Amino acid sequence: MILSGKSTRQNQAIVRDLKETAKAKGINVLGWEGYEEGSWVLLDLGDVVIHMLLEPLRDFYDLESIWAEAPKVKWQKAKPAKSK
Repeated sequence: MILSGKSTRQNQAIVRDLKETAKAKGINVLGWEGYEEGSWVLLDLGDVVIHMLLEPLRDFYDLESIWAEAPKVKWQKAKPAKSK
């Protein structure tokens, strides 16, 4: 996943929340790097690697072009389960 934020604090907060949510769901966090600086934070969840970059860095490095042939998936928030 490639995400972008508007500030280093926003990047740190999003990655911290993703890490905590993964752990709560029993997903192993294999590692994370760049958190202290916050401009490019990498979160390794094994099958999924998350790159959280500041918007200018995302534009500059253009990671999406590396996987230009890969299908793009639009993120959708899960709908709450209906209670009976």
